Parts: sequence; C-alpha cells; structure tokens
Amino acid sequence: MEEIDEVKISIILPVYNGEKFLSETLNSIVSQNFDKYELIIINDGSTDRSKDIIDDFAARCNKIVVINQSNSGICAARNKGLAIAKGKYIMFCDHDDIYCENYLEKAYNTIIEGNFDFVKFGCEEILLSKTEILSTKVCVLVEQEYRNDNVINLILQYSDYNEYIWDGIYTKDLICGAGGFDTKFLAGCEDIDLMLRLISSAKSCKTSHSIMYKHFIRNAFSTSRRFSVNTYDSLKEMYKARITLAEDRIATINKIEPAGLNKKLTNKYRKYEKKKTEQFVYALLGMFSFVSCNLTFLQLRKEFSKIRNSSTVNIAAPMVRLNPITKQSFCAYLFKIRCYTLLALICIIKRRVSK
Repeated sequence: MEEIDEVKISIILPVYNGEKFLSETLNSIVSQNFDKYELIIINDGSTDRSKDIIDDFAARCNKIVVINQSNSGICAARNKGLAIAKGKYIMFCDHDDIYCENYLEKAYNTIIEGNFDFVKFGCEEILLSKTEILSTKVCVLVEQEYRNDNVINLILQYSDYNEYIWDGIYTKDLICGAGGFDTKFLAGCEDIDLMLRLISSAKSCKTSHSIMYKHFIRNAFSTSRRFSVNTYDSLKEMYKARITLAEDRIATINKIEPAGLNKKLTNKYRKYEKKKTEQFVYALLGMFSFVSCNLTFLQLRKEFSKIRNSSTVNIAAPMVRLNPITKQSFCAYLFKIRCYTLLALICIIKRRVSK
C-alpha cells in the first residue's frame, strides 16, 4: 500500500451480491490515469461470488483495501469506509456503476484548484429492463461556483433530478462534520439525505458540466419489484426534507434580499418544490403499482389523502403547468386537486395488467 501522504482520494465502494457487474465497475476505477488513491471495498455480507472477484482484484492491485463484514446495510458500510479512509478527499461508487475516463484526475484537479469543500459533476443515467436499455438520460450541471451563503442555492440545479452522492468529490472533514450517513435509511434516499446536509453546511462548492459517472437503474419500471415499507418511509422523509429546506430558504431570502431579487429567487425555489412534488407523486404511484403492494383501493386513497394533508409544500401555488403535459406533471396535478380516486385506480389497474 502507498504511504499515507500519497493517498489523496479515498474511494468508498460498498458491495452486496454484485457479481454480475462488479468486475466492470472495478476495472473502470483501477484503469484511471490518476494513481494517488485508495479503493476501500466493503463486502457487506455478500452470498454470491462477489468476495472472490474482490480478492482477485486486490491481489493484482495494491491500492485496494478490503473489509469483509456481515450484512449491515449501505449506510453502515459507507461509514465503515469513512472511518478508515486515509485521503483528504472522498469519492463514492456503487457496485454496478461506472467511472468515466479521467474521473479521478478531473475531480482532484478541480477541487484543489478552487479549494472547494466539494465538487459535483454531471452523470449519465441508463434505465434498464434486465439487459435491455429502456432510455438514457444525461444529467448536465451548469458550470458554476458557489460560496458562503450561496451554497444552499445549489439545490436549484437539482430540480430535474436527484441529489446524488457518487457524482462528486468531497473533503473528508465536510462529510465527517455532517455526521456521515444516517443509518435510519434502510432502503434508499441515504445519499440524498447526506447531500442536503452537506449543501447546508459547506462554505464552497463547484458544479461542472463534465459527464464523469454512469449510473445504471436496473428494472426501473418493473411492477414485479418488491414493495418496501422502509423505502416508502424514506421517500416521504426525503420529500419533507427537500420541501422544508426550500421553504426555509424562501423565508431567509424574503428577509435579506432586495425586493426584485427575492422574487426571482423565490420563484426558482417554487419551481424546485413543484418539480420535487411531481417526482415524489410519480414515485409513489410506481411503488403502489408493484404487484407485491397489498394496499387496497380504499387504503391507497387514504394514503394519498394522508400525505397530501400533511404536506408542507405550498400546494395552493401553481405547482403544475399543464402545457406541456408529462406523466409526472399530470399525476402531481391529480394529487394537487385531491383526485385520490383516480390515483388509486391507476395503481390498481397497473397491478392487474402486470400479473
């Protein structure tokens, strides 16, 4: 292993039963042209051939540090990696994703040049059904720097997609100062939770338009996926956190900014709320449409009503523009006007069709 002063970046890679994709993921990292890194692989209780693949790569690459543990979940696995990381800077990868060429070099040079707390890059989302590519979406960020109180405005760049963790590089001090990953998130949204906390506490950051990461969403729209109460709870928690952050920011803007500017910024945050509401409602419909979801028609109506009534978003605002109409905006519009019967019916029909 390299000396500690030569390790600039610690890459944290949790693995759980990733034998189908792991070799390609590891190859995309160890073939990078930047060599001052360590790759911390946490084998989180895999029961397939993942351990054999990891051991094979570790035998050939002295930059790899391997931790084997019983299954503890992705948050605990990432926190374990953070605890032993030697690098000043931290990056992440999922066991079935891909680092683009020169990602490490680009990330390191960018963060040290501006002495940023973190830097975010664009990514490519590839939606798959088994091995068939359903669609590809390129998420491009605007090239921009944020300093001090303006860092919070970074969330406005994420109105169209999620606040990911693996599309960036971060100082270890920033992540550890924010408390790392919250282990209460048992089935998703843990990276969004951490990103919102990092954005709230950082003093500087930069977004780059360079596409540096490929994220694969497998069986994305399969109604045969398992319905999870934990995922449902995480989804609600994240929606609440996003809207609360936006509302707090709007309140602050209205106190400190000149009238013309606060209206402009407020409208941008309203747009963020609108988009996140559309995404949230659409995700709910997807989960409630899983064949394994046993909520009845009446229970679905009740769930939509309960969520709608407890929402902190300004529902009375013009959240949804019907021109042009998208699936997300239409579903959010039904949610806005309390058309729970139709929303519940959509879920029931999708379940029956998929059987």
